Amino acid sequence: MTHLRTHHEWRALELDPVSPIINAWLGWRYFFARQYDLAIEQYLKTLEMDPTFVPTHLVLGQAYEQNSMPEKAIDELKKAVSLSGGGSLYVSSLAHTYAIAGRRSEAEMLLRQMNGRAQHTYVPAFHVAIIYAGLGRKDETLAWLERGYQEHSAWMVWLKVDPRFDFVRSDARFQNLLRRLGLPIASAQVPADAREKPHP
Repeated sequence: MTHLRTHHEWRALELDPVSPIINAWLGWRYFFARQYDLAIEQYLKTLEMDPTFVPTHLVLGQAYEQNSMPEKAIDELKKAVSLSGGGSLYVSSLAHTYAIAGRRSEAEMLLRQMNGRAQHTYVPAFHVAIIYAGLGRKDETLAWLERGYQEHSAWMVWLKVDPRFDFVRSDARFQNLLRRLGLPIASAQVPADAREKPHP
């Protein structure tokens, strides 16, 4: 299903078919379109080009998580954390998957570490919200997303398409946040084929 590729992406792939960045971007588009099987396939190909490219491990892990393959997701996200030197985006994504997999104590431990790190260095509020989302804590998730809005965090641009926030999409506070971000409210609705994932 290559219809997701734009003319520019086709051209970029033609010019540099072994570029990890170009191939990773295509995988990202599959991921946000919720075509997780295609995202996984694309990212496995990208890893063959460069097994140390951190974003590949990150979104491959997220795709495994959304495809109900938590153990594979954890393996990939651990690699992303290691390769990134413990970057907050990678740690928060691992914590989210721990929570989804029912390993709440490990998720909460990483949350405590993240909060401790925030005492002496900047940690994007969006990244903290990811962990609370995994834990299914709606009020805290929305509060940290609001902080992300107040921070003018660049990460907030993904809010309307990130499947990890599906469980708060129907909340009026979330829709109000999207409105203030200038993101269409209609796009905030969960796609018909999106699967509900109960929190442990």
